Amino acid sequence: MKKFFIIFGILVVLLIVAAVVFIGVNRNKLMATSFAAIQPAVMQQLPQSVPADSARALFDQAIEKIRAGETNPLILQDFFATFKSSMEDQQIDSTEVGVLLEKMQAF
Repeated sequence: MKKFFIIFGILVVLLIVAAVVFIGVNRNKLMATSFAAIQPAVMQQLPQSVPADSARALFDQAIEKIRAGETNPLILQDFFATFKSSMEDQQIDSTEVGVLLEKMQAF
């Protein structure tokens, strides 16, 4: 029984190490996927002053920069924190989208 727990503990540690390595290696890809998931919610509530094509182009440029690892992590963290706070009421309005698009231009 003691061997079982030792082997089980080693397997758990190996799985944790594998997860940390996977996230470390694919960090930019995972962030780009998260960023792409945000896009539909933002595109639905665009302010009238922002053309849809320019917003799409801004998203595409941001996703490319994230995948290439050319973005500042602090700017990304600020963007995602702003998005999270704007979604606290389960809806996002055009003024909040305007703020998010301004933050995206900093990428």
